[in-house]
Amino acid sequence: MKTIFLLLSITLFSQSYAQDWPKWRGPAGNGRLENAILPSAWPEKLQPVWQIKTGVGYSAPIVVEQSIYLLSREQDATEVLSRHDLASGKEIWRHTNKAPFKKNPAAQRHPKGSFSTPLYHNGRIYSLGVNALLKCLDARDGKLLWQRHYSDRITTDGAFYGTAMSPIAVDSLIIVHVGDAKHGAIIAYELTTGRQKWILKKYMPGFSTPIVKTISGVKQLITLSLKSCIGVEINSGKALWEIPFLDEYCENIVDPVYENDILLISGVRLGTYAYRLKLTQNTWKIEKVWHSAELPMYMSSPVVYDDVIFGFSPKRKGQLFCRKIETGEILWQTEGKLGSHGALIAHKDILFVATEDGILWLLKPNPKAYEALGKYQISENMMWAFPVILNNGVLARDVNGLTFRKF
Repeated sequence: MKTIFLLLSITLFSQSYAQDWPKWRGPAGNGRLENAILPSAWPEKLQPVWQIKTGVGYSAPIVVEQSIYLLSREQDATEVLSRHDLASGKEIWRHTNKAPFKKNPAAQRHPKGSFSTPLYHNGRIYSLGVNALLKCLDARDGKLLWQRHYSDRITTDGAFYGTAMSPIAVDSLIIVHVGDAKHGAIIAYELTTGRQKWILKKYMPGFSTPIVKTISGVKQLITLSLKSCIGVEINSGKALWEIPFLDEYCENIVDPVYENDILLISGVRLGTYAYRLKLTQNTWKIEKVWHSAELPMYMSSPVVYDDVIFGFSPKRKGQLFCRKIETGEILWQTEGKLGSHGALIAHKDILFVATEDGILWLLKPNPKAYEALGKYQISENMMWAFPVILNNGVLARDVNGLTFRKF
């Protein structure tokens, strides 16, 4: 009977939390939850299931098949990639490497990493360390399969604070953007062997994560470098087009967004721009659709649902907003004082916003008006990492560790 009860408990837990979150910003990498099964009624507060202490960093956890994978930093110079059981938080395996890193003086209040979120793909875990060490591990046992590094060419001179982009998998490739404020490269490796497929030099990295889109029949990577937004052909690594985007302090952090045939890029000092891209007679035409200096974004990437943008601006000490993607018209905005950073996750019924004070806000994704549904305390400490929303709970990584709470 005990065996039957245990098996039943495991089955019920697996069914309740059966939802993978294999990469940066969720299942599709765009902050949207298309297939999540959320509660029909929300509790007064969330119930803690477990809490564990981890190394430091802003890297977000990922979840695949009831396992958590986390990149963190311990004892100042040791980077740790670890696997944990979702039901208990218990560590299953860990892989460590030395990662000496000298912080830029402007970032003294922040840890020395890790900042990049790992990626799960076909039974393997890929991680990119603060000094651009790319590792490929077997997800089952943590065995190192291959690694490549750019660390010997990285310094924190100038406006560079450490590698922050998260690796992405597309077709048979794993793609990373590495370098510092003086030099850089976008590199594609074969997923299985780590053999370099192509390299595009010249572009120093920003701090955002690329997206992959097919525009005018051309499959391409779109990303923010330190000084511009660029399109790169996936198959060849050829630079297709470039839009200058130079922030005063080189803080290109917000992920680019391409929805409804519109490219959105935003920076705290440059505002938000919307472009249309089209290939005509082998030449890329770039049309500026609109620009707005109001409600710029800084460390928070927006989500698009239908034809509206939900975003978080640091203006007035933290404002949520909704605006039309086609015109930039602001439909609503909050008064402010929500903090400097908010992680947005959109479901058809709920818009989640996690702020650095450990609050998870629940809103109605209503384009007509701001409609708050409630809020939960998901962390007692400062929280900079992107949270993971599962079917019946939330996984929050703060400055001290990892906590799982159920809905």
